[in-house]
Amino acid sequence: VVKTRFQVQGMKQATSHRASKSNYKSTINALSRISREEGLRGLYSGLWPSILGVSHVAIMLPLYEELKRLAAHQVSKPVDSLNAVELATSSAIAKCIASSLTYPHEVVRSRMQLSGRISSIVPTCREIFSEGGVLAFYRGCATNLSRTVPTAAVTFTSFEIVSRNLEYFLLNK
Repeated sequence: VVKTRFQVQGMKQATSHRASKSNYKSTINALSRISREEGLRGLYSGLWPSILGVSHVAIMLPLYEELKRLAAHQVSKPVDSLNAVELATSSAIAKCIASSLTYPHEVVRSRMQLSGRISSIVPTCREIFSEGGVLAFYRGCATNLSRTVPTAAVTFTSFEIVSRNLEYFLLNK
C-alpha cells in the first residue's frame, strides 16, 4: 500500500482515487497516517488481488519449463545444454505470457490500495471496466512488461547457468 501511494504521490490524475490528498513524508509517516486516517484495514487494502497474483507464478514456471523443452527439441539437444540465448528467450516468452494473462489483478490491486478499499474487488472491477472496458485492465501493461520481461530473462538465465556450473563444480571436485 505504502509503495503504491508513494508511486502516485503528486500525480494529478491519481489523486481522485487516493484516500489521502496530501503527500507522505516518509514510510513511517505513511504507515501511521494510513492507519490513523483509514484504520488498520487501510494497510491491507488490495490484499485479495495480491493473493490472487500467485497465479502468475503458477502460470509462468510450468510454461518456462515447457518452453525450455520445446527449445531443446527444436535444436536437438538436452534441456540442460541450452545456451544463454535459448534460456533467456524461453523465460522472456513465459514471463510475457504470464504477465499479460494476470496483469488485470495488478490494476485492481493498485486501485484498491490507492482508494483504501480492502474487500471490494467486484465494485473495483466494475469501476475500472466503466472507465474503459476490458482495455482499462491493461493500462500500464506495456510499461510493466518492458521492466519485468528483461528482468525475468536475466534472472532465470543466470539461475540456470549458475546452477549448472555449481553442480559441475560440486560433482567434479
